[in-house]
Amino acid sequence: MTNIYQRYLRPSLRVAALVMLFVGPLAGIASAIADGNSKSTNGAGFVLYVSLMRG
Repeated sequence: MTNIYQRYLRPSLRVAALVMLFVGPLAGIASAIADGNSKSTNGAGFVLYVSLMRG
């Protein structure tokens, strides 16, 4: 029974981590654009925003 959980738990956690890694910054950028505060950003968020806009 625990073997079944171990077979599906580890890949599920990897998928969840990858989804959070890629969707999290995009959600932050989308909320900044929706609020209209994208021009007033600074620091690491601004660097991330600019690097994503170039790519």
